Amino acid sequence: MAKSSVLFCGSWTEDIGDSGGFAVCEGGLKILGVRFWARGSAAQNWEARLTLVRSRLGMWSRQQLSLTGKVIVVRSVLLPLLLHLAYVFPVPARAKLALTRAVFRFLWGGRYEYVSRELMYAPVAGERGVPRVPLKLDVLYASFASKTVLERAPHKCFFLARFYLAGFFRHLVVLSHVVPRADVRSPAYEAVARFFRQCPPSISRAEALDHRALYARLACRQVVVPSGVPAGVRWDRVSGGGAPGMVRDLHWQCALGRLPVREVLHRHGCSASALCPRGCGAPETVSHAFWGCPFAGEFWGLVLGLLRRVGPGFVLSRDVVVYRRGLGVVPAVSAGVLWDILGYAKWVLWEDRMSAVGRR
Repeated sequence: MAKSSVLFCGSWTEDIGDSGGFAVCEGGLKILGVRFWARGSAAQNWEARLTLVRSRLGMWSRQQLSLTGKVIVVRSVLLPLLLHLAYVFPVPARAKLALTRAVFRFLWGGRYEYVSRELMYAPVAGERGVPRVPLKLDVLYASFASKTVLERAPHKCFFLARFYLAGFFRHLVVLSHVVPRADVRSPAYEAVARFFRQCPPSISRAEALDHRALYARLACRQVVVPSGVPAGVRWDRVSGGGAPGMVRDLHWQCALGRLPVREVLHRHGCSASALCPRGCGAPETVSHAFWGCPFAGEFWGLVLGLLRRVGPGFVLSRDVVVYRRGLGVVPAVSAGVLWDILGYAKWVLWEDRMSAVGRR
């Protein structure tokens, strides 16, 4: 009794009166790392967790990580910080926006996002495997709440969850007129109903109970195909190989055409000129920077001798440099080595291009 206390949540206009011999908690309670107050517990807990997320991502942003490495940090460091709280409180809309903004600010280092977020999320066609963090947290909360109603082994919250959600899940659960049901749901359970109303009607009982299957179903609803990229590009091969992550990221952005070349910057009002910084007088596109520029042509002429030592008879072309199309004529082992050499060469060419911009 001495170690227990009572917290009255919500609005209490009448006198509380006898609390059953327990002390009345004036402040908040902390239970398994989650704090509860009389009002606004969800918002305050998520705000505190957002502060921790920003701190952790700020620490990792000081490391020289590739995009792939940063995505691994989001999966292995960021998500575990949020999972426990996601089972207790639904994520407020403001916290969802802040989480998404923090993730992409970390991925791009606070700079311009050269690849659209939908393309970063996309399951095919050049994806980076970035998890949809707000969707993941919503799925965890809704799936756990549905388990308390639909599973045969009753959870300790079964009766409360059934009171608020049995009417909503009437197509999945057998209802009894003896058991009371709520006509108006509390905000916590209304968040569950609102989430499932936004899901496709074909969501099955098994998917509702399995958060992994539900997330996979909802995350793969939209397939985004990058525009301006030839059909048949193998994205697993474009960004693969044994080169460092920075080189693989350059391969990937080069194939997508999402690099800060002058033609793109000028089109968005970020550059006074769209012409090549090397002075050839042509508009600088991604294809021009890595192949069409006379400087790039001279550079590849120097590299071609090394490439033909690895793959005799190797023919260098724009499709090989940009999209890795045409390496199938050489053995698989040689193709991997050639692609890594091309990656290092493209890195040198791009770094020299950035130096040319700085000199101008």
